Amino acid sequence: MAKSGKLNLGLEPEFYGYEASAPKPALEPDDMVAKSGVAAAPDTVSGKSAVSSALLQLSARYETLAQAYGAETAAETLQATSPGFKLVGGYVVIDVIAESGQSEIVLAQLEKVGLEHGGAYGRVVSGLMPLSALDQLEDVEGLSMAAPSLSVSHAGDATSQGDAAMTTDSARDYFSLDGTGVSVGVMSDSFDNLGGAAGDIASGDLPAGGVTVLEELSSGGIDEGRAMAQIIHDVAPGAEILFDSAFYGIANFALGILDLADAGADIIVDDILYFAEAMFADDVIAQAVDIVTDEGVVYVSAAGNGGYDSYEAAYRGIVFNPNSITGDESFTPGTGSTFHDFDPGAGIDVAQNFTLAAGDTYQIAFQWDEPYASTSDASPGSSSDYDLWLIDASTGAVVANALAINDGRDPVEILTYTNNSGAAQSLALVIEKYEDAGPDAGIIKFVSFGGGTLQAGEDRGENHVSTSYGHANAAGAIGVGAAFWYETPAFSADPALIESYSSAGGVPILFDVDGNRLAEPEIREQPSIVGPDGGNTTFFGQAINDGDAFPNFFGTSAAAPHVAALIALMIQADPDLTPEEIRQILEDTAEDMDDPATPEFDTGYDLQTGHGLVNGTAAIAGLDNAIAGGAGDDSLGGFGGDDTISGLTGNDRLYGDSGDDRLIGGAGSDFLHGGTGLDTADYGGSSGGVTVNLTSGSAQGGDAAGDSFASIENIQGSDFGDTLFGDSAANRLEGGGGDDVLRGQAGGDLLSGGTGADNLKGGGGQDTLYGDAGNDRMFGEGGTDSLFGGTGADKLYGNGNNDLLAGGDGNDLLSGGFGSDTLYGDAGADTLNGGPDDDVLYGGADNDTLLGSSGADLLHGGSGADVLKGNTGADMLNGGEGGDKLQGGDGNDTLAGGAGRDLLFGGTGSDIFAFLEASDSGATGPQRDIIRDFESGVDMIDLSAIDADTGVGGDQAFTFITGGFTAAGQIRVIDQGGRWLVQGEVDGDGNADFAILVFGEAPVESDFVL
Repeated sequence: MAKSGKLNLGLEPEFYGYEASAPKPALEPDDMVAKSGVAAAPDTVSGKSAVSSALLQLSARYETLAQAYGAETAAETLQATSPGFKLVGGYVVIDVIAESGQSEIVLAQLEKVGLEHGGAYGRVVSGLMPLSALDQLEDVEGLSMAAPSLSVSHAGDATSQGDAAMTTDSARDYFSLDGTGVSVGVMSDSFDNLGGAAGDIASGDLPAGGVTVLEELSSGGIDEGRAMAQIIHDVAPGAEILFDSAFYGIANFALGILDLADAGADIIVDDILYFAEAMFADDVIAQAVDIVTDEGVVYVSAAGNGGYDSYEAAYRGIVFNPNSITGDESFTPGTGSTFHDFDPGAGIDVAQNFTLAAGDTYQIAFQWDEPYASTSDASPGSSSDYDLWLIDASTGAVVANALAINDGRDPVEILTYTNNSGAAQSLALVIEKYEDAGPDAGIIKFVSFGGGTLQAGEDRGENHVSTSYGHANAAGAIGVGAAFWYETPAFSADPALIESYSSAGGVPILFDVDGNRLAEPEIREQPSIVGPDGGNTTFFGQAINDGDAFPNFFGTSAAAPHVAALIALMIQADPDLTPEEIRQILEDTAEDMDDPATPEFDTGYDLQTGHGLVNGTAAIAGLDNAIAGGAGDDSLGGFGGDDTISGLTGNDRLYGDSGDDRLIGGAGSDFLHGGTGLDTADYGGSSGGVTVNLTSGSAQGGDAAGDSFASIENIQGSDFGDTLFGDSAANRLEGGGGDDVLRGQAGGDLLSGGTGADNLKGGGGQDTLYGDAGNDRMFGEGGTDSLFGGTGADKLYGNGNNDLLAGGDGNDLLSGGFGSDTLYGDAGADTLNGGPDDDVLYGGADNDTLLGSSGADLLHGGSGADVLKGNTGADMLNGGEGGDKLQGGDGNDTLAGGAGRDLLFGGTGSDIFAFLEASDSGATGPQRDIIRDFESGVDMIDLSAIDADTGVGGDQAFTFITGGFTAAGQIRVIDQGGRWLVQGEVDGDGNADFAILVFGEAPVESDFVL
């Protein structure tokens, strides 16, 4: 249907989207104003102000009522007729954004005019403002923006059925957990405003020691925090519970998070969202969440009850005659303003039309993609200003507006309107870009928190998007969606079904806290998981037909404490878990769910269902845990992670289950069953040496006496002399202290001798042997093995295949045996023998002996005065640092003495004497290298690696001369009577820079590589 751009008048309402909140009784129409005959107070204001339209309207209504009926009646009337506002007696909770660096000054001014429960966090100031002082807000110096602190909660004798839905009831029994030693902090509206906490303690629905309350809401709460505490106590009855009210504004919410962490909370869970929390950046509450999670506190937050009830689009600004929208004189857009076109096609529609039932409240949080001034002192704030107008489509009257000044402030407008007309109203939302200043927003978005049904013909494609934002979308938070407990695999539905109102994720983070736009939008996987809702409490919620008379608590407000309590059990089982590890375990073990907004079942993360329904048993079974028995005969089972199970004394039966487990039988005849994974029988605490044979399953000596095994792959020895045998699997045998004998048998084994003089044999397979401390003997035997000697004078034997031998510290003997081996002597005076085949030998530090044997070997002496013998084969010998002796032996060898005065013997064959640096052989006698057996026409002296002329760029070649030096880059041979001195000049000063003393035959020009 083509649209004219006029308001859509007279269209029949049509249902659209999901319910915005968990099921609750419809709002009852208030009769106070009608009965008292109070004249209507203004619902709208004109003009722009740093104080929001909602606060200005509230102030005007209060003044009108107070003048007619007095302050007390005015406050009572407003409390009954202003849903959405947090009104406490004669006060309203407000949030103020201060100018950069002015928050404490602004707080002090506000307290002078009556602000109570004031708090400042960053640039945000919050607290209870007297209704009578609202008209003074515009006079506060340093105040950038003020608005009502609008928020929504996502929400023994009685036990929540959610306990069974996420299988924590059976997990508590199987793993003997109850949350003891773990503290859970709750943030919600109030704890005991209604009274009843004492009765809950007496009935066992709260801890016997009560709940520690840091700060309570002074009045007006519905005690949703106590209902959350009941759920936590159902699932983790041993956990300590703390409470702090989150209803004193944004700044106090952030401060409360830090206070709970300081009070010792291991976990914090909340169910509150402030409408003005940032959608596209991390505001002060999200920053507080990330601070405590960095300190090790797990933060759990209700994802919200908005389903997909939101609108998101690029701003499509059009110039439009305001008189064509409405003739109401209170409609006062700015000069040159543009208006958003809700029609994404060729038509024009400057209004979104909907129907609001009598008594219902329409509430939206509207934001756009500009920086938020409140996120830090460095953030510039928004460069554009958007306003909202709500118009009665049948009369053209403006019924509500949101006209805050946004330039340099937060890109946020909150619009609230209650239909007190007594009949359904057809309403139209208009979005204005004030005076068309600044860039058009790439994203405008509003999330609905109240009633309203879109009318037929309205575009729907841009309304069905994400609604979970603010601190529930923080990087450190675990956002929680909701599934009705009865619609889970434990009861009637597999997979579980998501509650229609559970908020969807996907709101992008576009800015850092300093207001810089990110190179790429950050889409966080929130909500993270889904928890059960709809379980029993003693007082909160609505009774349903579930076989008992207790009320049932619905919403993500109920799901979040279930998950928080499960985490308490996890922390009790493994106190070393980090928040990120807990999140990962919950996500990895969650049961996948279908997101009904997508056409097919998508495996893995979905916007509304996250990673799926939490599975308490699987989550706890996935932990790495320490479990200990007593003095008697115990039967102990591990979880699904890497467990340590100690039987202590007695004849124990230990079962590792899945994971890589460590089983410590202790004294007595124990049965150790590792289960799946790579499991270890640990005798590190044995009173004496042990002999354990995994092949035969036998064990003797010390704590091993009488033990038997199943599914054990590894053995940890004692501090005494042990004998450990592996089997055909890949075993890890660790000797520990004492002089041990370790035998790997078949398989790729890892043997570690520990301290003492150990004897290690790898057996068949590709083995790795560590001698560690002491004088060890190590044998690779079959397979391609790696042997590491450690400290002490070790002997390493590679046997066949291509082995790696490293002596470590001490004077070691390394023998590669057959195969192409690599040997490292490391520190100490070592002897390296490569054996047959082509080997690589590195002497390392100190004075080493390297023996190439047969094959084409590479020998590198390292530091120290080394002896290198190539023996047969075409070998390459490099002395490295120090005065070395190099003997090529048979074959065509290459000898490079390296630094220090070296003695070079080529042996038989055509040998090459290589000099890599001019400094390798000094110019004077004590520094010169000596070639002992040069044969002209057969051997070569290679100087090609030396730059012959250091004064010229590049690598220059030498010129052979017979007289004195005349320039750089010359080489000559001087007869010294039966021996010859080779001299080279590289810097042009006419003096020799290096020299080589040659015995044997005289080298001629053709014997050099220049």
